[in-house]
Amino acid sequence: MVKRLHPYIYVMLLVLLLSGPSIFAAGLHERMNEALQQLDSGDVESALTRLRELQVDYPESAELRFALGYVRAIEAQSAEPEAQKSAVNEALSLFDGLLYHADEQIAREATYNRATLLAQEAWRLDPQADYTNALKAMTRALQAFEEGAERFPDSMRIFQNLEHLRLKYKELLQQEPEEQEEEQQEQPQEDQPPILSRFGQASTEIPGARAEMSENTVQLITPDEEEAP
Repeated sequence: MVKRLHPYIYVMLLVLLLSGPSIFAAGLHERMNEALQQLDSGDVESALTRLRELQVDYPESAELRFALGYVRAIEAQSAEPEAQKSAVNEALSLFDGLLYHADEQIAREATYNRATLLAQEAWRLDPQADYTNALKAMTRALQAFEEGAERFPDSMRIFQNLEHLRLKYKELLQQEPEEQEEEQQEQPQEDQPPILSRFGQASTEIPGARAEMSENTVQLITPDEEEAP
């Protein structure tokens, strides 16, 4: 059975616009922001529709393709299996096309989001039901983060997720499918899904939590931590 992630999105706004000032770019970015505001309000379909309409006028915009990939990745979190597969494939394709963009920030964020999306896909698979594919998915996500860390050694977010996935990968290698069922019955689920990037923004799917960024570092603030003195 596919495990669904919580559909709500908690966002700490930092930096969105990347390109230099111009009337052309300003019009695009203003309309993109409107679409992303619809996304933050939970209206994924309207956000997606608006971004696709913008593609007609700005087919070469890297920022627009990035935003569309981001929205499709968010859409995949609550979609039915077939729609989920379609959304993930399009998001991956959009990020793939930006991995080596001339703008280093776009390339870095696309690399991070592609690896994060692969990690989320690995999280959705149940090792008890299909250990082989679960291991393959985790391996693919791990390789994506390793490649990202090699290309962008200053990205703390890439390294943080890479270290977490390395740990989970080792645990998965050491587990036999029969052992996993017993362990899951005895231990609460503590894994936290990776965080997607939206051009310097952070979002998390942890209910009641928020993500804070300081330079290149992302920190999850849970409800328990906020209540602590």
